[in-house]
Amino acid sequence: MSAPAPRRRRLGQSWGLGRFVLLIAFSIGFASLGIWQVRRQYEVIAQGYEIDRDLFEYRRLRERQKRLQLLLSAYKDPTALQIFAEEELGMRQPARDQELFIPDPRDAQALVPSAPAAPDDDPGGAP
Repeated sequence: MSAPAPRRRRLGQSWGLGRFVLLIAFSIGFASLGIWQVRRQYEVIAQGYEIDRDLFEYRRLRERQKRLQLLLSAYKDPTALQIFAEEELGMRQPARDQELFIPDPRDAQALVPSAPAAPDDDPGGAP
């Protein structure tokens, strides 16, 4: 009797199908973990840029508020208002004889005499 011919094993049988599935699952899991970590790092960087933009906008608005507060306090100062009116608008203090008194409209009716009756349109005076 001759020796039996050696049997060839299939790929799945020689390596083990379970080990192959485990290797594929491990590779998919490891790739998913890498993708998740890259995505998370991207979101962290994007949030950092957003915080930076918001901080820049906050500083800009804060500076604008300070300028407006300063401008408001300058307008509230009577001497600054007088200087602005004289220099920028060309206004000046009126002299004593240049003052104008404007009466109350209710008092003006009492000061104005009633108008006389209008004459007839007929020049000849016909009855």
